[in-house]
Amino acid sequence: MSRYLSLLLLLLASLQAFAIDTKVPELHWTLPTTLEGIRQERANLKITEEPMPVSIMCQRHYNMDLQDEAVDVNKPERYWTVKRDMTLASVPYLTLGIALHAVKRDVRKVNNDINEGFHNRADDYIQYSPMLLTWGLKAAGYEGRSQWGRLLASNAFSAVIMAGLVNGIKYSAAEERPDGSTSNSFPSGHTATAFMAATILHKEYGLTRSLWYSVGGYAVATGIGAFRVMNNRHWVSDVMTGAGIGILSTELGYALSDLIFKDKYTLRKEMEGLNDLSEHPSFFSLQAGVGIMMGHKGVPDELIAAGGPSSLKHGISSVIAAEAAYFLNPYVGLGLRARINSTAVTPRWDGIDDVWTSGLIHYDPVTNQYAHPDPFDANYKHSTTTHKDQLSSFDVMGGVYGQLPLNKRMSLGGKLLFGHRQSGDIWYMANFSGNDDYEDQLMGFLNELTKVDEKKDINTYDRIQAINLDGRGSFIFGTGICFSYALKHNIVWRVGLDYDFTRSRYDYDYHSISLTDMANHYLLYGEADDDSGIEQEGSFHRNLHQLTPHFGICFSF
Repeated sequence: MSRYLSLLLLLLASLQAFAIDTKVPELHWTLPTTLEGIRQERANLKITEEPMPVSIMCQRHYNMDLQDEAVDVNKPERYWTVKRDMTLASVPYLTLGIALHAVKRDVRKVNNDINEGFHNRADDYIQYSPMLLTWGLKAAGYEGRSQWGRLLASNAFSAVIMAGLVNGIKYSAAEERPDGSTSNSFPSGHTATAFMAATILHKEYGLTRSLWYSVGGYAVATGIGAFRVMNNRHWVSDVMTGAGIGILSTELGYALSDLIFKDKYTLRKEMEGLNDLSEHPSFFSLQAGVGIMMGHKGVPDELIAAGGPSSLKHGISSVIAAEAAYFLNPYVGLGLRARINSTAVTPRWDGIDDVWTSGLIHYDPVTNQYAHPDPFDANYKHSTTTHKDQLSSFDVMGGVYGQLPLNKRMSLGGKLLFGHRQSGDIWYMANFSGNDDYEDQLMGFLNELTKVDEKKDINTYDRIQAINLDGRGSFIFGTGICFSYALKHNIVWRVGLDYDFTRSRYDYDYHSISLTDMANHYLLYGEADDDSGIEQEGSFHRNLHQLTPHFGICFSF
């Protein structure tokens, strides 16, 4: 057996030597089976040295293997790579930014109902605070991920990419701001800067020292986005897209540093177990969903008797929420949720066409009065439309959160919440449209009625208020279930279904106006009679149930 081993090792060593620089020739000789055969084969090959003892050959081969292994140990795999730094954290924000573009005006109405007149410029300065904290910790000698040179390079790369994306899109999209000041609203540069700064703090200290740095940084960035909407400087879609760009830019900036510097100029690696939900069950999340409203749709009988709507039809709600919970152990925690709802509500009037057609008028020069038009007269064709409005509400709730870990990266969750809902106002309008002759007749008294400049176009001011519902505060109860998946680091994707119940109160003010009487009063006295018609006031309660499937991104800690 030792002879065969010796020959086999000799053969392998020979083949290895030939394989270094030359092509291995084909061998057509048969392995000898005896010691004499080996000696004869050596003689044929003109080898004069004595065979190397098997023990020495094995020892040399063993030492060679150890040396090769030592070489492998001295060349470890790179730690900081593009794959490690790039995540999908920006994808939900960018997706929500696109999806919420269709309901951006609804969300603005919620903001105007709740925060009318709000103005604060703190967001102009606080946007840089997470990055300044990073530099401050570094200057104080508190070791983070990178040395100064690599830190500044990564930050510079991130800022250049972010500025290029934001300004490139801003001046290409040319979207008007909610306050009408300029046409560079989309996306939000303040929010992009804040989330870029928060992600820098997250990478330098959140992933290497404590996840509380990440929580603080992203909480500040989220506040900046909220301030931009509350200050009426940005649509909600601008803010969501800006957040996604800020995160993506930082990840690209750090990935570029990984390609240039590799593992040089780094001080610390990431902490272990960041994506273990049993170790890090606490979270901060942003989510969006659609609400399905259920409940009693009727209105008081006295309002119907006065000519008001017979029912209110709710459409699909647009829902945006921020949620955070601190877990006392892997299973139970306490938390808060703040949520905005915007629901399209359409009133239904029985015989609406008859009601409003009776109010349409034209000027009769014979009698010097306004009168009802002949419905068969083509010169006075008209149409009537009832306009829906958005029911806005803002919920603040707190309570108990629970989690059942399925494995390190997946878990099921639940919650039981109580809190307060503040509902906004609903204004229902009826729109009257006619041909040019009809609009000319209406121009005088309608402009006076709506207190506008007579130079304004009648099409812009042909709405007459029909009913106003003033929402009041109410108690709200909520629960829900969710499924969480830890994607990478401490980034978690979550889908869930929430249920909420509230008994809402509304004060109503209904004014049924006879346009013919108002027009004649204007003709005789030169002013509109605001007191004409029937006025009805009161209040009523409605039980509302809402189911909300939602999707969100969480940062666990």
